[in-house]
Amino acid sequence: MSEAVRARRLVLALEMVLVVVAGLGFALDSDISLHLSDLAENFSAWHPEQGTEM
Repeated sequence: MSEAVRARRLVLALEMVLVVVAGLGFALDSDISLHLSDLAENFSAWHPEQGTEM
């Protein structure tokens, strides 16, 4: 196997890892934003004088 083929396979593998990590990051980010909005609602229920502005 030549160096060029080995380098190209390495680049393709790294690109796939990057896509998977980016997809997981997006999924986790959307979950985190939902949890933060729930926390803000709970905080405003316990501390009505503060409100939900963060």
